[in-house]
Amino acid sequence: MVTPDKICIQLIGSQFVLLPCSEVLYLEANRQVCHIMLTDGGRLTASRHLGFYKTGLLRDYRFVEVSKSMLINAQHIRRFSPRERLIQLTTGISLPVAKSKQEPLSRLFRDWHEAWTRPEEAG
Repeated sequence: MVTPDKICIQLIGSQFVLLPCSEVLYLEANRQVCHIMLTDGGRLTASRHLGFYKTGLLRDYRFVEVSKSMLINAQHIRRFSPRERLIQLTTGISLPVAKSKQEPLSRLFRDWHEAWTRPEEAG
């Protein structure tokens, strides 16, 4: 059984890896494979395309879609600049946001901000 905080990735060569979500920075599509960038600077190449992982990561884990070819782990987002269309990660890496994802991401961040500031008011 896979624990809810881990992702199962099939690597090229049919090897499987269970990765804690906290170790995944982002996933990036590259044709029919997917590169998984890790917090330690490592990179894994999955034998499946990004679409194979997309639904589960967006639904069950806190990943956000910043373009058709990239999903970012929200745990590692430090800053989002809608005007510049850039997301900066906790590692210092800055990644571009597609124009089509700019407004949905802005809404998501506003929702997160509102949810974070409301608990005191609810008590």
